[in-house]
Amino acid sequence: SGDGSGKTFKFNAITFSETSSTGGLFFRNYTTGNNLECRAFNINSSGNANIPSASNVTVLNDDYSQIDACWDATNNKFFITAKKDSDDKAWGTWVSVGSGSITASGNTFELTGVPANHPQCIDCGSGRIAAAYSVDWSSGSVWRTYVQILDWNGSSNYQTSGGHTSVSNNGTSSSPSNQIDIAWHASESKIIAVYHNENNDVACKVGTITGTPGTHYTSWGSEVTVATAAEL
Repeated sequence: SGDGSGKTFKFNAITFSETSSTGGLFFRNYTTGNNLECRAFNINSSGNANIPSASNVTVLNDDYSQIDACWDATNNKFFITAKKDSDDKAWGTWVSVGSGSITASGNTFELTGVPANHPQCIDCGSGRIAAAYSVDWSSGSVWRTYVQILDWNGSSNYQTSGGHTSVSNNGTSSSPSNQIDIAWHASESKIIAVYHNENNDVACKVGTITGTPGTHYTSWGSEVTVATAAEL
């Protein structure tokens, strides 16, 4: 299934906890109303994936697609972001992970107040999660790429920090800035973002997390063109 931009919806995600030696497989389950569900897995002595439980864990009760997940190594949580079909917005949640098990937290929070596509998430260390997405700020006329930082509040949930920071602040419905993906450079403490800009070039920026927990945001360096007029 596609979104009209040439990119296929992502209905599955995978991440792994080195602390618990347990991974999470997250997916949209068509037989349960397209709920976001998951299974824990580990690797057996034969080197194959082993599924400890025959039952799915329901993470979110609603239609979700464009799923991504990452491991918060500091707090040993799996953070999940996905697009909710009923409002086209990006949402976040998290699950606890143990040895061969996953437990849904029941906590959900809206990442964007407007429609958004292709949410991504990465662990940035120190209990920080970066979420990225392409957002529509003006009813289909302005599409731009954004990143926000979420912090573990120390006890029960992730909190949104200093707000959304634009990676590329240009983009319209006919020439959008979209298809963002991000990675964390641990030794340099930088976020690396790649995306298609309003000229349909593949572009890259390096971001720095600033502020303190609860007020974190990202500042971005100059755009570097990776490839010109590249296909989506």
